[in-house]
Amino acid sequence: RNFSILAKSRTDSQVVFQLDPNADQWVAGTILNLFTHRRYEGTSAEATQVFAVISPYVELDAGDAAYDLYRRYPIVAGRLCYNELSDDAYLVPFTSIKSHFACQVQRVSSIQKECLLVLPLDK
Repeated sequence: RNFSILAKSRTDSQVVFQLDPNADQWVAGTILNLFTHRRYEGTSAEATQVFAVISPYVELDAGDAAYDLYRRYPIVAGRLCYNELSDDAYLVPFTSIKSHFACQVQRVSSIQKECLLVLPLDK
């Protein structure tokens, strides 16, 4: 798996990740930045951890989610979100990134905003 930041590669920056490591729910987003943090644990052991700054796509509100047919079929593992990035950004451990995703812009007649069908590629 090759991951990159949005400024270098749009396709390699599109990922699904977990905000809560104890939950099964994933979030679609775009990697804005990657960095490594080094620290010392104890007297001499160096620990290195990679982090990502990710801007999530805006989730459908409850009213619009009712028109997302993909959510009814968990075997597909995809769902719609709005085709816009949130103003928020999350700092997450690199291990919280689950996979890239395939996407397709969609217009759903019952939803006012343009949507993005997100299909995680970890299956």
